[in-house]
Amino acid sequence: MDKKKGRKNLEIEFLGGIVGLLLIIFAAVGFLNMENASGFFVMVFGLGVLMNGCLAGLSFLRKKYILAAVLAVLAAALLVLFIIQLMTVEGLIG
Repeated sequence: MDKKKGRKNLEIEFLGGIVGLLLIIFAAVGFLNMENASGFFVMVFGLGVLMNGCLAGLSFLRKKYILAAVLAVLAAALLVLFIIQLMTVEGLIG
């Protein structure tokens, strides 16, 4: 693995780690703060999209194309759920 590709992997892993930590924090705060829980869980779905996107990118860079495709499909599904939840919370639908 060349130096540039190794650095890109490290950057994506670092971004995924921070997103995972934020995801855990928002989920915990959502459980503890019930009156604003819907907003926090919308953020959890948004961070889930980022997390699966990071994992799909890492899998693609490591030439694991089937896993990357599965993670990309999951990220797309979470993106659809994120948009639906965001529109519901904002009062645009439902």
